[in-house]
Amino acid sequence: AGCRLQGVKIADRSRPHYLVLRPEKLDLLPGTAGNDWNRFSGRVREVVYQGDSVLVSIQLEGGALVNLRKASDRSSLNQLPANGDAVMLGVHLEDTLVVPEDRP
Repeated sequence: AGCRLQGVKIADRSRPHYLVLRPEKLDLLPGTAGNDWNRFSGRVREVVYQGDSVLVSIQLEGGALVNLRKASDRSSLNQLPANGDAVMLGVHLEDTLVVPEDRP
């Protein structure tokens, strides 16, 4: 809530807008990630193995809980954080989607 996003233009600021975060579009960012990401810091709450993918639940600093989905290949599994780890979560600028609140 209230954070600035790169690459987003909102024409109508008279109503609330929401950031849409698709679990498969999120990534865990290394400290060397470029400037083409919107970043959110948080802490891992749960890691759930689901066959061909892994679901990582992350509580953001503002309190929101978001999910990230990664393939469960060897490379991804070797880089997974543990419960309680602090992480930097990112959504690429090209995948950043903000939608206005629907009003009746």
